[in-house]
This record gives sequence, C-alpha cells and structure tokens, in this order.
Amino acid sequence: MTSAQPERPEARKETRAGFLLSRQAFDTKRGIDLSYWLATESGPAQLIIEAQEAVCFFPAAQSSLLQSCLGEPNGKWRIAATSLLNFDHEPVMVLYAISSRVMGELRRRLVAQGVAVSEADVRASDRYLMERFISGSLCFEAPLIQVKEGAQVKEPAPLSLHQPRLKAAVYRPTLSALSIDIETDLKAEQLFSIACYSPTTAVVFMVGSSEWRQKIEAQASTTESLQLEILPNERAVLNAFLDLVQSVDPDVLIGWNVVNFDLRVLQALCERLKLPFALGRKVDGVALPVVWREAREQGATRSKRYFATIPGRCALDGIELMRSATYSFESFSLENVARQLLGRGKLVNMLNSAVKKSVRFLPQINSRLLATTSRTARSFGKSSSRRNCWNSPLRKAC
Repeated sequence: MTSAQPERPEARKETRAGFLLSRQAFDTKRGIDLSYWLATESGPAQLIIEAQEAVCFFPAAQSSLLQSCLGEPNGKWRIAATSLLNFDHEPVMVLYAISSRVMGELRRRLVAQGVAVSEADVRASDRYLMERFISGSLCFEAPLIQVKEGAQVKEPAPLSLHQPRLKAAVYRPTLSALSIDIETDLKAEQLFSIACYSPTTAVVFMVGSSEWRQKIEAQASTTESLQLEILPNERAVLNAFLDLVQSVDPDVLIGWNVVNFDLRVLQALCERLKLPFALGRKVDGVALPVVWREAREQGATRSKRYFATIPGRCALDGIELMRSATYSFESFSLENVARQLLGRGKLVNMLNSAVKKSVRFLPQINSRLLATTSRTARSFGKSSSRRNCWNSPLRKAC
C-alpha cells in the first residue's frame, strides 16, 4: 500500500496589463487556436487560446432550411438556441464550426440557399476580444515573478502563456519603434539599400563594393552619426536587416507606405532569394514570418492593397495613420507632408530622371541614395519618437 502523494501547491499568480500588438488564428484538428502578442512592462508576451470555434448567426425561423441544406451535424458544425435578436427583432440561432475554413464553406452553401447568415465574416481572433470588450489594452493572469535573495528570477523571453483569462483594462504602453526605408530601381525589383532608424540605431545597409565606401561617406551629407555597411549583394543586405530587427527588437515598425511598398518589396525579394521573411518575434529561438492578407476592397486605382501581420510586432504606415487621424494634404508624398509638419523635406532633391533610368550609374548616385534613404527613415522615425504615441496619429491606430 503506497502513501498518498502530497498535492503540489498551486503556483501563485498576479494580474498583468498589456497592449495588443498582433493577433492571429490557426485552424487545427481540435479547433481554432488564437495567438495574441502583447507589449507589457516586463517585455513581450504571447497568449495562446486553444480549441475555439468559428461563430455566425441565422434567423431561428430558417433553422429547418439550414438543416435541409447542411444535413445532420457531423462533428464539424453544430447549432444552438440563443436569446438574441437581429436588427429585424427576430430571434436568431447560432452556428458553430470547428474551423474558419469549414465556416467559409458552410457560409457559401447557406447564402446560396437563401439563409440570412450574419457575422460569418468576423475573424475568430477578433470575436474573442469583442466578446470580452477588449479593444487594445487588457489584463491577464501570469505566474508571480519570484524574488530570490534580493534578485528577480528571470522569466523566459518572451513570456508564453496558454489559456489565460483575459479582461478589458486601461493601459498605455511605452512602445519601442524602428523606422525603415528602402531604395530600389524604378520597377522595385532590385534592392539598393535599407535604412533603419531608432533612438538607439542609425544604420544604412547598402549593396556595393568596398572600394568607394570612403568616397560615399565623404559625400553623404549627414550631420549626425550614421553607421554605413557596404555589403556585396541583396542577400547580405536582407540578412543584415533581419538580424538588426531581432537585435533592436522593436514593438512597432514604422515608415512611409511601409506596408504596401517597403515590406511587400522585401517579401518578394525574400521569395526570389528563397529566404524566410522572418520579421516577427522569436518562439523557441526561431523568428516568425510575416503573414499577408489582401484587402477585400481595393482603391480607386485598382492597385492591390495588403495588410501585414508581424507576430509580436505592429506595422504602422505613416500615410494610413495620417488619413485615419483626419489629416488632409494636397499630396501625401513624404516630401510634402514632412515640409508641412516638420518644416523640412528630404535631404536631396529628386535625382535626374535620365540618371534614375539606368542602374549603370549606381556607383555615382549611391551617395545620394544614402542621404535620401537615411533622411527618410530619420524624418519619419524622429517625428514619431519626439511625440508620445498617445498624442499623435499613432494613438488612433492603437
């Protein structure tokens, strides 16, 4: 006869506050897994919610029509009664699906048969937050940080929690930001340089040879300290940039048209070079890749618009931020906006069109590219760092 083992005391927990940086949903065999990355006082944190369901609603009067269309529940979906009413004050029932993919298939079948489905387009990661009245900041339970002999026990970085309880909260984070700007040829197929700027970093990675490095540094009209790295090819520039992002580890990546130009061009370049475009934060030592989503409604020019999800970070586009903050300009070019808001524009004027059309002149124009690229990153980076994000257009984006 064995003696009963003493129960282990439950680990002590504390309530912490955080601010949402990114959110994702993943279909699995057991349901939908949700991943939320937060900025907290103690560093980035990843919250994982497992085995959720996709949800939509339909009029209770159409339950027979729904079942005739879908048949009997087969484990991939189920229905349930609710006490809710739609905008026509009709009772509604709820349809649950095991995955977002299954919900998409069910929705198409039901709409084709005339079932009035509502909220089927709400993503699971958004619905989970909406049902808890969470819009940006939240609080969650985490293991209590232990103090041993006057020193805190170091937590794993980043903190990762499974199935935590989330509640709405008021929390204003101190976000770290990295401003980026790239220079390419006219077709955006060949990369010339990537500039990065933050309060602690000012560097330009440039494709070129070491012979004319001193000449470029002498001609580059920069008054502040700037690190210049001349690298042999695009692959080396990309790797150096990705390494820098992991080293600086910003909460936010900012730039002018940064999502639909800079990041899209870098994504295409990584695909061409067969490199992972891993800008996200690391999990188990591996940086997570950027995830793209195409906008359902395109602009008047019919050019494709995309949204970038960077796990553990947030990409904020200067143009979209200014528009969402109701700023209006005759032109949203960085030159025009910077002159109106900051009283200065780019360091150099537009290059002669005849020179821009030929990459053969790259060695002669590299000094201008360096000045332009570094100043662009600085202009946007400094304008954001000088202001608290809560008193600038960033506030509305957050």
